[in-house]
Amino acid sequence: MTRSLSATETAARPAHRKRKSLGQHFLADARIAQRIVVAAQLDAAATVLEIGPGPGILTRRLVQQAGRVIAVELDAALAGQLPQRLDHPANLTIVNADARTMDIAATVNGAASDQPAAYKVVANLPYYAATPIVRRFLESELPPSLLVVMVQREVADAMC
Repeated sequence: MTRSLSATETAARPAHRKRKSLGQHFLADARIAQRIVVAAQLDAAATVLEIGPGPGILTRRLVQQAGRVIAVELDAALAGQLPQRLDHPANLTIVNADARTMDIAATVNGAASDQPAAYKVVANLPYYAATPIVRRFLESELPPSLLVVMVQREVADAMC
């Protein structure tokens, strides 16, 4: 007997093996994802830049709370699967890029680069990339109004 997976179960289950070379570690606990969303203080007018959405457990909650979600995913396969996994939400834009090197203003503003957009960063960051990503956004000419990131304890201790 086979069982169909719910959308939540499908989003939580990676479609492929984690790639160590990308430092992938997927958020699987829905309670933690919800705590991250609450910490981000979102409303229907919010623009969120999510770094590393992976299979989308956090992304699903972000698109329900924010007016616009830009998900930046380095893994092309995951980036290509994400819209379908989340039932193609209209307020989701997927960007296949490296958050350490992408053009932040162009990613957030798109074609409307004449007026800088306010945005928040939400992410579950891999060990090797956490510090350079956080530093990059904090030092950016277009910094986020809020940065909510989950990192390993050792990384947080080093940042402090």
